Amino acid sequence: MNKTIFKKINKTIVCNQLYGSTSHPMEIFTNIRYKDYYLRGQTCTFYDYIYFLKGHKPIAKAYYNFFLFVLVNNEYQKTLKKINSTTTFAIFQDIKADEVITFEKISNSIKNYEYPSKNPKLMIYELLSARMIPVLVERKDLEIKENLYLKKSIEEKRDIILLDMNLLLEHIRYDSKSGNIKIIYPKKIYSFPAFNYSDTWKGKRIELTYTSIIPQQPDFDFIKNLSDIICLNLDYPYLPRKDYLIFLRDIGNLAWDWIEKKKITKEYVKYLNIVESEIGDRNYPFTNFCYKFLDELIADIVKQKQMAQCQYCGDFFPIDSKRKTKKYCSEESERKKCAKQASNKRDYESHKEKRKVKARKTTKELRELIRELGKKK
Repeated sequence: MNKTIFKKINKTIVCNQLYGSTSHPMEIFTNIRYKDYYLRGQTCTFYDYIYFLKGHKPIAKAYYNFFLFVLVNNEYQKTLKKINSTTTFAIFQDIKADEVITFEKISNSIKNYEYPSKNPKLMIYELLSARMIPVLVERKDLEIKENLYLKKSIEEKRDIILLDMNLLLEHIRYDSKSGNIKIIYPKKIYSFPAFNYSDTWKGKRIELTYTSIIPQQPDFDFIKNLSDIICLNLDYPYLPRKDYLIFLRDIGNLAWDWIEKKKITKEYVKYLNIVESEIGDRNYPFTNFCYKFLDELIADIVKQKQMAQCQYCGDFFPIDSKRKTKKYCSEESERKKCAKQASNKRDYESHKEKRKVKARKTTKELRELIRELGKKK
């Protein structure tokens, strides 16, 4: 999904003060049809503590909005009727897929879904207040991108297909005496794994809870348990829980080091490249969700001009003050010959046509020589 759609929904939620929770998600309805499926969504809100880096005492709360988009068919709706399900996260409300959402109510009389060509519509339904709020969207906001994962899921005739997930840090509430917390806690989602799953802070949170510095919370970590929720409710088999928890830990370690030190080393970049390569194919929605934590972390480091991405192999490398214009991995620093390989590729592309003509001429002359030798025998 286009990232703009999450921001538009988030803005609408804030403007209308529709704050949900993980136990009471808000439904997102659209009039969008993709093949034999209908686009549905949910959004929910949860908070997390913010801490001083020294002393480790909580100084504020950060509120996050989570978004989930899926494709469902009529069979999915029939299943909901049988189990008489109420709205919980990743289990959608029992609304027939051939009903269309208007900006006033849910209407049974109109049965005209279409792919977003002229008038895409999106509405947010808040279960507790029974309110439906329109969100102004454009065709490109709700455009569904085709890939092998989506094609395979449709071929397998899955009743519900995970399409996209996103997390936004909506706002921070903090004590006026806490100072400028933006310096230590950037308004980025990578702060969440840093202060929850990194090797450093995993133990600290347990210690803070045990000593009553932060309140005892229920044994429910929304992001950590997301793998179980998605796998069970959406029948999503492509990311094992073990791998997901490892990704959260590794991303948390990278994020924590950056928040604490604001400097990177060669070892740090090497670790980052390994983590990024092991996450996998971004065409899979859950994998893409993991990448989004890294995306914001990488963007911050690059913005501070401490790291750049090789324009040949795609790996990252640290930037020093002497070589700020460096574009490729070097044999001297990264033990890779990307600069030379990129140069060879450019040279080949610029002389490709001439070389093709020369190669054809050489091949023709070689064939004639073989024929002559054959005649002499």
